[in-house]
Amino acid sequence: MTRFAIVTPVRNAETLVGETIRSIIEQSGVASGRHQIDYIVCDGASDDRTAEIAAEVGGSLVRVISEPDSGMYDALAKGLRHVDGDIYFYLNAGDLLLPGAFDVVGRIFDRGDSDWLCGMHIHYSVSGSIVRASLPFRYRTTSILSGYYGAQLPHIQQESTFWTRSAMKRVDLDRLSTFKLAGDYFLWWQFAQLSEPLIVEAALGGFRHHGGHLGNDRSGYRREVQTLVSKRSLLRSVMAMLERPVWHAPGRVKALMNSRILRYSPSRDEWSSDR
Repeated sequence: MTRFAIVTPVRNAETLVGETIRSIIEQSGVASGRHQIDYIVCDGASDDRTAEIAAEVGGSLVRVISEPDSGMYDALAKGLRHVDGDIYFYLNAGDLLLPGAFDVVGRIFDRGDSDWLCGMHIHYSVSGSIVRASLPFRYRTTSILSGYYGAQLPHIQQESTFWTRSAMKRVDLDRLSTFKLAGDYFLWWQFAQLSEPLIVEAALGGFRHHGGHLGNDRSGYRREVQTLVSKRSLLRSVMAMLERPVWHAPGRVKALMNSRILRYSPSRDEWSSDR
C-alpha cells in the first residue's frame, strides 16, 4: 500500500477548493484501499467560506489548518512539515488531479529508479474541460540548475510532478517558505541535485485557467529563479535553442530521443522505456 502526502495551499477560493479536494479523495485507489492519503489544506485565514467548504468536502480524509501566513509557499512549507508519506505532491485550489493518477504514480515509483517524475502537460478551461495536452520532452539536470525551464524552454508543470520521501528529505522548508512566486522552481532545483526526473506519458494532474494566478507575474517569477540558478554558458544556451523544436515533435519521436520517457504497453500492462 502506497501512502500519498498532499498539501493544498489556499486563500479565498471557496468556488474552487471543493473540486480540487474531490479530485484527490475520489481517486479509485483511495476508495479501494490500494492507497492511503495524508492530506492537509493550509488556508491562509480566508475571509470567505474556503476553510468551511474544505472541511465539509474533505470530511475525515482531510485536515484543514486555517491561520494567517505570509503567502502560498509559507502555507505549502507548513503543510509539508505536517504530512507524511511515500510519495509527495501539492495541488493548488482550482487545479485537478486526473482519475487513476495515484495508480500510475504508485506503480512507477515501485520500480525504484527515480526520485521524482513528471506527467503530461494538461490544461483545463475555466469550466473544467481539458483544452491542452502535451508530452514533455526532457528536463535536463543542467538546464534545471541553470534556470532554462519556464524561460527558453517550456516550464515544469507543478500539477503533474510527484516526488519520493527521500527527495522530500532534502528540501529546505525554511527557505521554501520565503518564496513568493517561484517556490515550485526551488523544489525542482533541489530535486535536480539528486537526479533527472522521469517523464511519464500519462495525464496525472492539470492546471486550470481561472485568473489571479501567481504565475501571471512572469518577470517577478524569473527574478526569484535567478536567485537560485548557476550562470548560463553560451554552449548550454545554444543547446537549449536547438532543443526547442523537439518539444513540438510527436510523442514517439520524443520517446526515441529520451530513454527516461515511460510509455504504457497495453499488451504487457506496464510502463516501460522500451522503444
